[in-house]
Amino acid sequence: MSSAKTWTTEQVNALLKDSPWVKVAGIDMDGILRGKVMSREKFLASTSSGFGYCSVIFGWDMHDKCYTTPTDFSSEANGNADVWAKVDLNSYRPLPWENNMPLFLCTFHDPRLPDHPSLSMCPRSLLAKVCDRGERDLGAIAYAGVEYEFFNYQGKVL
Repeated sequence: MSSAKTWTTEQVNALLKDSPWVKVAGIDMDGILRGKVMSREKFLASTSSGFGYCSVIFGWDMHDKCYTTPTDFSSEANGNADVWAKVDLNSYRPLPWENNMPLFLCTFHDPRLPDHPSLSMCPRSLLAKVCDRGERDLGAIAYAGVEYEFFNYQGKVL
């Protein structure tokens, strides 16, 4: 997935010089942004290698209740073992409602397998694979648009 701006580690380091905290987040299977705040130092240290992230985000629903059918990937039996999160430096956004705290999105990878492939249940990874395949096989570049609609009906609807 491309972005208009490609950030290098050095540029991100300069960008964060006045930010003691950074928010990192990934998307769960319900499309909910799940994140945490980490120190600038820890974030910068993880930009090239990644960091551990609890797999429970793939084992609970939108109400933070564990699914009733456990999986071998994320369950009480395996202690909701960590997955590997890799930071997408090109996803940088300031969060205006949090005093412009920097936000970076992550993709999730399987630490149990060689080369840590991306997780099939990670929505960002799946989208990237589909877009890459469409471009490679069809020469198509994916675009998306979002339309938000709101209707407020009062009284009797005919």
